Amino acid sequence: MLEIIYRNKMQFFALSIFLMISVILMMIPSVSAEDHDISITDDMNFNPEDLTINVDDVVTWTNNDGMGHTATSTDGPASFDSGNIAAGATWSFTFTEAGTYNYECDYHSSMTASITVVESGDGSNDTEDGDESNDTDDGDGSNDTEESPDSDNDGISDDDDACPEEDATGHDADADGCIDDSDNDGVKNDVDVCPFDPEDGCLANLEGNNETFIEGCIYETANNYNSDATDDDGSCQYDAEDSSSVGFLIAGICCLIIALRRR
Repeated sequence: MLEIIYRNKMQFFALSIFLMISVILMMIPSVSAEDHDISITDDMNFNPEDLTINVDDVVTWTNNDGMGHTATSTDGPASFDSGNIAAGATWSFTFTEAGTYNYECDYHSSMTASITVVESGDGSNDTEDGDESNDTDDGDGSNDTEESPDSDNDGISDDDDACPEEDATGHDADADGCIDDSDNDGVKNDVDVCPFDPEDGCLANLEGNNETFIEGCIYETANNYNSDATDDDGSCQYDAEDSSSVGFLIAGICCLIIALRRR
């Protein structure tokens, strides 16, 4: 009795294992051979000239030209030769070994092409390298999974920008992200009229401004005489006594002239 129970349990266990393996195998996608087409064009070319396929894939050449051609290997892991492929005819070959196959038309040596055969699943055609790393690293040691932002749009990423909120475009010779102050006068180059002269002596040489113009009273006799002024602005002021004295002097001269005329 115990032996029967034990046998039934073993059969049940074996059946469970079988079913589990079957399910796993069904879940694994099967890799099947693919068919690839190469056209022999009417301008005497193989199209495509370079083709990458998997082992056990089939390539079919179709002659779409008006004359006969061949597909004959010149080097590779295995050789193939279609013989004459007449106009409109086809010829197929199954590639069972990985490697690069160069071939040509026996009739026209200028007609050359190649086929690269890879082991299916070896990752050669994968767009990812499988190491789950982001290969855009620029070598600075940071993880560049995303492009570093450039808040001020000056062409320098915030990671390398000493002034990330200051657009230093055109005024950043040392590429630190900050607007330069070349003459160290406390005025940055973008607003400094003489960015390489701390005394701003270049003002006198600016086009149309050969000297510095300062408006004010330029007459020394005036009360508000401005020794720095170079252009009179009509603001000169004089004492009232001086004005009256000048008036009396003028009146006296007039009287003297009249008296002389009467004599």
